[in-house]
Amino acid sequence: MNSQLTGEIKKRVAAANNVIIASHVRPDGDAIGSLLGLGLALRDAGKSIQMVLVDGVPSSFKYLEGSELIKKEPDGDHDTFITVDCADFKRVGKAFENFGQPDVNIDHHKTNENSGR
Repeated sequence: MNSQLTGEIKKRVAAANNVIIASHVRPDGDAIGSLLGLGLALRDAGKSIQMVLVDGVPSSFKYLEGSELIKKEPDGDHDTFITVDCADFKRVGKAFENFGQPDVNIDHHKTNENSGR
């Protein structure tokens, strides 16, 4: 990632007040860990956050701190929408069909479609 893009992401997140963070259906450890890591860090920075996994948290990951905060669908207003560990925007699930392109997409997959603005 180039430094200009990194700077744009930092500005966007710094200006955010109400953030929705989502990851892919049938979440694995990467998805849940990415969601919780970013979500809890932003909450600790004073942001209002919603962490969303449309399939919920599998029982094998419910022991993770903050997992009880993860919802199955977004609720209310947001000014910033972030997807994590999700190369294909369609994989965030039906709850996001009308959301449009995420503001930021943080992902490590080679197949990433670069869905973030």
